[in-house]
Amino acid sequence: MVSSADRVREIVAVCSLPPPVNGQTIANAFHSNWLQSLGSATVIDLVPGMKISRRLIEIVRAALAALSLRPGTIFYTVPHASRGKLITRLLVEIAFIRGAHVVLHHHGFNYLAKPCHVYRSLFVRHNHGIYHIFLASEMAEAFRRTYGVEPSYFIVNNSLLVERSSEQVGQESANRDKERIPV
Repeated sequence: MVSSADRVREIVAVCSLPPPVNGQTIANAFHSNWLQSLGSATVIDLVPGMKISRRLIEIVRAALAALSLRPGTIFYTVPHASRGKLITRLLVEIAFIRGAHVVLHHHGFNYLAKPCHVYRSLFVRHNHGIYHIFLASEMAEAFRRTYGVEPSYFIVNNSLLVERSSEQVGQESANRDKERIPV
């Protein structure tokens, strides 16, 4: 019999980790730690609170990771807001071209309540290839109404997953530069 550890696929996660410490980054830290515990995850932090030069380096690392995906790899990311939408769109499109399985973890309602043209064609064109993680059933319903597609999704309430205090996550993030996984 094959154990679940033997069936783990390669995983690439691109998300924002603390600092700053907020609900999204705490949840991303939790999921990133869990994915790394599976033994085959590369986690790339888009470092939202860092200087622009550092952020650009991380975006390039994320793009290189996406370009090197093998078919069947799980590509986990978060739909970002503002200018980050274009980065998310580019990375997800590359992941699809490379044959990866895409998982989008939604943390906000801004593009779910009001259509976003950057995400609309992505969600509609790749509807059957994306697995969504929503925080509540209301998010899934807002997604259906806004984009007119029936997503494949899971409901994962972050408050059920995150048992550590934000101070612990913040302390862990202070040491993360020493623990980066090279792409």
